[in-house]
Amino acid sequence: MTAVAALDRLPERARGILAARVDWALISESPLVGTPSTQLIDFDEFSRFAKSAWGQLGRSEPLQVTLVETLRPSLQQTEFDGVAGTARWMLPPAWAAARFTGDLAGWTGAVPYIDVKLDGLFKVVALHEIAHLLVDTHEVLHGHGICWLDAFDGALRKVLGEAVADMRLGAHYQLLELLNEDD
Repeated sequence: MTAVAALDRLPERARGILAARVDWALISESPLVGTPSTQLIDFDEFSRFAKSAWGQLGRSEPLQVTLVETLRPSLQQTEFDGVAGTARWMLPPAWAAARFTGDLAGWTGAVPYIDVKLDGLFKVVALHEIAHLLVDTHEVLHGHGICWLDAFDGALRKVLGEAVADMRLGAHYQLLELLNEDD
C-alpha cells in the first residue's frame, strides 16, 4: 500500500492528528527551529501574514482572522478544544452582509475565516488553515486528505519556500510509511 493510500484509509480524526503532529515537529524539533517560519508571533503579525499569504496564493476574498481566546468561553470549549486553529467558510445572511464594514463592506459571497489560539500563532499554522480554505467550501469540507496535503504543500512552497515545504512534506510521508509498515 502506498503512503497516499495509507492516508486515504485513515479516519479524518487520525489524519488531523497526523497533520498537527507533523506541523508541531516542524515548529519545535526540525532544523528550522528559530527561523522566521517557525517562531511564535503575535496575533496582529499572524493576521497580517495570513492575509498576505492569501493574496500571494491568488485569492481576493476578504480573509477574516479571529483569536479564539476573545470568543465566549463556552464556544472556546465546544468548538476549539484540542486544536491550534480552524478554518471555515461562512455564508452570511443578506441582512448581515448589508451591515458589513471595513474590508467586508459590500461583500456578498462566502467569507473565509481562520480562528486561531494563542498557542497556534505560527506561520505554518496559518498556511495549514489556508490550505483548508483552498480546498473546502461553505458546504463541503475535505479534512486532511490528499487534496488538502497538496494545497498545503503548494502554499508552503509559494509563501515560505522549498526548504520548509520539503521538510514538512517529507515528515508527513515518513509517518505515513511507518503506519503503512503496520499492515
